[in-house]
Amino acid sequence: MVKVNGVDLCCEVAGSGPTLVLVHGSSVDQTTWERVVSELSGSFRVLTYDRRGHGRSGSGDTTGGIDQDVADLAAVIRAFDAAPANVVGSSFGALIALRLAARQPELVRSLVVHEPPLIFYLVEDLEQLPVLEELLRIGGEILEQVERGDLPGGAKRFVDELALGSGGWKSLTDEQRDVFIANIRCWLDERAEPAAYDLDRRALSRFAGPVLISEGGRSPKHLKRVTEKIHSEVLPQARYVVIDQWGHAPQMTHPVEYAELIREFIAST
Repeated sequence: MVKVNGVDLCCEVAGSGPTLVLVHGSSVDQTTWERVVSELSGSFRVLTYDRRGHGRSGSGDTTGGIDQDVADLAAVIRAFDAAPANVVGSSFGALIALRLAARQPELVRSLVVHEPPLIFYLVEDLEQLPVLEELLRIGGEILEQVERGDLPGGAKRFVDELALGSGGWKSLTDEQRDVFIANIRCWLDERAEPAAYDLDRRALSRFAGPVLISEGGRSPKHLKRVTEKIHSEVLPQARYVVIDQWGHAPQMTHPVEYAELIREFIAST
């Protein structure tokens, strides 16, 4: 347990070598990285942690907003004397990683992000507005479901309708479903801050380090549109890859292949 910004965060370190920090997404915890860690710990010092309010980490008075998540990531990197670190983020974790690179680029050596859910970026894309409205409707219904105590039902809808797509819940193991159920309330705090789903694109465009943006061919279309826009409009110098067999959570579904992509990219920088 490492105390940062007034809260105890549960951190784990495996392996030795250049530091690689893995940042998990919404309604999960660091256990979703376990199989990736086992693949990468032979090449890197791999650092994972439960974001505040998630898993075994404390929450303080609140799980906090996106700014607190970014501050926590920065503090974790400093606490382990890891700056500048190679930072990998998936989903909401990718959003946190992108914000850190925009605000404190000196802490980030390289950046690997998979499908950040920057849905409010789509406001500028008129053909995507019906998609955004539908996402907000679904999110509101899930929120009500969770608030009345139906955590399993809310977690299932979150996975099937927002995160992994139809059939996503069925594809998970019982242990993975339990992780989503245990952490679904944290997603309510994220959703309560609409500004979290966009970022300072001008500041991010000034990040000079190596960047890999990955996308799954089976992911929800709105997430794929976001990754396309981030690459073409903000980080055109980034390496951009689309893996047809992947979805929104390759660390859970294709950990060996995802780890190899990360390893190969960092080795090339």
